[in-house]
Amino acid sequence: MIVMERDEGGAPLSPSAEAVLAAVQRSTDALRDEMEALIEEQNVLAHMFVASDRLARARSPREALDVAVEVLHNLAGVHRYAVWLRDGDGGVRVVAPVDPRFRITASDDALVAAALEATTPVRGDAEVPVAFPLVLEGTAVGVIEIREMVPQVGVLGRLQEDLLIFLSERLAPAMVLAGLSARHGVGASWPTISGTIDAIEARRES
Repeated sequence: MIVMERDEGGAPLSPSAEAVLAAVQRSTDALRDEMEALIEEQNVLAHMFVASDRLARARSPREALDVAVEVLHNLAGVHRYAVWLRDGDGGVRVVAPVDPRFRITASDDALVAAALEATTPVRGDAEVPVAFPLVLEGTAVGVIEIREMVPQVGVLGRLQEDLLIFLSERLAPAMVLAGLSARHGVGASWPTISGTIDAIEARRES
């Protein structure tokens, strides 16, 4: 904070000088707030990059789900939640968290049902509870139902929501790709993938 100085004779600054200093103080405070917001947004982008990289490296659907759980706890500040997945017969079941300390004891069935029909977050009467659909090719195949944030976070802010939307869009595809990789192997798929790319020169035998 800027401290008002006296002139050499010890007299207070003139009203015009005080007004200038006050304007400078407001400008400095605004700049500080803007810098803090930019730093926080940069941190969220870094979290998204790390989460995306780890999801891409997952070797099984459960490992991809474990990455999502770490994001919920360590990056988004979620405390009490449930991850639902839709079965092949249309039913849904809770698959995370494994630790009962963080699991919802009584889910909001209406909220979960609404999220399974949506592609964007669905809320109750406030910021939390909230349900994030897990989207796969435009359809919800699961839901992250959040009932409580950790005390340090309190409410679900915009940047936390951006991170959770990012996770809700990436988790289901990552689980599918990890499952295909675990079942068939990445290398086995290469001839098929390579064949879908048109050549621009004549083929050469290696």
